[in-house]
Amino acid sequence: GRSIVKHTERILIELEAADAELAEIHGLRAGELAIGTFPTAGSSLLPLVIKEFKTHHPGIDLRVLSGRFAQLVDSLRRRETELSLLWDYEWNRIDDPLLTYHHLMNDPTLLLVSEKHRLADRESIRITELRDESWVGRADDHPVAHTLERLCQQGGFSPRTSFLAHDYGEVQAMVGVELGVSIAPRLAVLNPRPDVRSIPLATRSPQRRILVAHLTERRLSPAAQAAITLCMAAARRL
Repeated sequence: GRSIVKHTERILIELEAADAELAEIHGLRAGELAIGTFPTAGSSLLPLVIKEFKTHHPGIDLRVLSGRFAQLVDSLRRRETELSLLWDYEWNRIDDPLLTYHHLMNDPTLLLVSEKHRLADRESIRITELRDESWVGRADDHPVAHTLERLCQQGGFSPRTSFLAHDYGEVQAMVGVELGVSIAPRLAVLNPRPDVRSIPLATRSPQRRILVAHLTERRLSPAAQAAITLCMAAARRL
């Protein structure tokens, strides 16, 4: 069984190389590109990439898969996607030898408060000033829930949660009606509600890295190479 798998993997690699060579001959006039993304990148970074890609390469059919981290990595391994946007934090770095990563940008954590909050007009806020606040957190073991716990630990307290949200629309809505304060990556609040203020943290702000990844052994198609270049350009714009 192991012998068959070994030879099958080699055949797949050779077939993929042949497909890539044919794609290079054909250029970027036809074909397909499948990209994975997560929600905050899918609502901020990726649309910029797709707009430019479709302008310059209208013959390529784009397919996008949105999911959680494990699903995105699994889709790369299964070759269901050729590229995927991923993220990590300094305390949870991605270390997968099967994948190659391109660092696009750092995404800082911002504090969200109601426009009526006592600190709404501040240019920055220290986490220690928020000890007595109620917090709008993220549900379902979301990465930002872990970020909030770590951030509050820096301030010497544990967050008192008033609401667990399932997306950033809910987060902003509950912050806007003063149910609590919250945190969010900057990419998640590029278009804030008018009743919500996003304010930098004076405390060292947790930052996540935004990455685009692909299988190391996979020879990238011209379409994927072009998409990586556009991802880097879009990240610089943001």
